[in-house]
Amino acid sequence: MPKLIIFDCDGTLREPIHNGRIPDDASFEDTYELLPDVVSKLKTIDWSTTLAGIASNQESVASGLVSKQTALRLLTDTLGEATGVNMPARPWPIAMCPHSPKGGCICRKPSPFMLVYDMLQCTEWGTPLNLSDVLFVGDQPTDKEAARRAGIPFKSADEFFDR
Repeated sequence: MPKLIIFDCDGTLREPIHNGRIPDDASFEDTYELLPDVVSKLKTIDWSTTLAGIASNQESVASGLVSKQTALRLLTDTLGEATGVNMPARPWPIAMCPHSPKGGCICRKPSPFMLVYDMLQCTEWGTPLNLSDVLFVGDQPTDKEAARRAGIPFKSADEFFDR
């Protein structure tokens, strides 16, 4: 079992159920729902020995549909809902790219930036990692390419969740 499993979020763990702008006080239940088989698969993992993280492109921030703070909170809430762990003993490493796809930033997948950031967070928090200790789960070709560029294993969401 990997020491760290990093998930893409949208299309991997959750799908939106909202239309338009997301208010700052929106809850997870008002804005997203988990995809099938997410909870049943993730409840089989011992989250006291394995960390979960997120690396997610969130262009809805750049388009003004959601604030950066709300997007980050909803990513955190998604991980809590998916794993059943709301207050982990160790923090979850969460990275997001809030930029437009046309922005040319360094953090947007397929760049490995967010994956490396999550791994460095774990190391700073006392969980040293080798590249083979990490798994990235995503649903897009850009996710697979980001994992390749970061030098870490990748599994498609369909394969990981047995969809």
